[in-house]
Amino acid sequence: MRLRTFSTGMGLVVTSALAAVAFGVACSDDPAAKPADGGGADGAADASGGDDAGSGRCDPKKPFGAPVRVPAPVDSNVLDFDARLSPDELTMVFASGRPTPTGGRQIFMATRADTEGEFGDVVELAPLSRDDLASPSLSADELEIVISQARALDPEEHDVLLSVRGDLAAEFDVPRAVGALASDAGLERWPFMLASAKAIYLSVSPRGASTSYDIHRAARSGATVSAPAIVESLSSPGDDVSVFVSEDELTAYFASDRASPRQFDIYVGRRASTSAPFTVAPVTELNTAESERPSFVTADDCVMYLSRTAGAFEQDGEAIYRAVRPK
Repeated sequence: MRLRTFSTGMGLVVTSALAAVAFGVACSDDPAAKPADGGGADGAADASGGDDAGSGRCDPKKPFGAPVRVPAPVDSNVLDFDARLSPDELTMVFASGRPTPTGGRQIFMATRADTEGEFGDVVELAPLSRDDLASPSLSADELEIVISQARALDPEEHDVLLSVRGDLAAEFDVPRAVGALASDAGLERWPFMLASAKAIYLSVSPRGASTSYDIHRAARSGATVSAPAIVESLSSPGDDVSVFVSEDELTAYFASDRASPRQFDIYVGRRASTSAPFTVAPVTELNTAESERPSFVTADDCVMYLSRTAGAFEQDGEAIYRAVRPK
């Protein structure tokens, strides 16, 4: 285990039915709310990659093609990272360090007319504006957005914030902290919430300890978010971050430097059921001498959005890329 030195953000999703109560989320240690992760040998490696695997857009058993940088106006040639899409793949939210009146890293939204087109109409989500934001995620109805913000006195420490709006034409309101994931007990970062809002995956490291980040799962039921529990089969002695999990929770993509410190590569974990542990393997066709982090994978496991940088993380100029599996 070693001391963390890098800095980036996190993102997760919250459903609109919970918006009125999500600002004061309670914690629960109820083990019934957590899926068994098991021990010993990991499970089957051929579990489905999403709700619509094998839909015809690609062959999900084939490797991803070479990543292609997502062009302007999403690309600013400055700093762009943590792209997440809506379930219909027509809306993207992402973090960027491009110049704005607010300054710092802010959250932007882009849209497109169809899933084969490029994103345009990039706008800053101005009501969210504050210092050092990262890793946004939208709910399925696009009425909630969760972002992370670094604390002013320590960029290693982030709070998870929730913002809501009444309809798609309205602006998001002032973000508020999500209690269970903005605590002082540990460093909670890179969260991702399932569209169903039944679980939040994130990376956690104990506060004040020279330990790495491990992937955790926090169950959610109504307004209650349980204390995050480690997912042993996805975690390693290195840093394991930026997790994306399929809606059925059988496939997880994440970044790890387990093979070489400070060199982050993309890994995939698959399992046959939610009670089984994940079998983990590197996504070798996407990994290079640079650092890569996944941020979104389509439900059919055909398209991945990822961040890539020549250094460790966004301070070295991350950009957003898209990789597609062939038919």
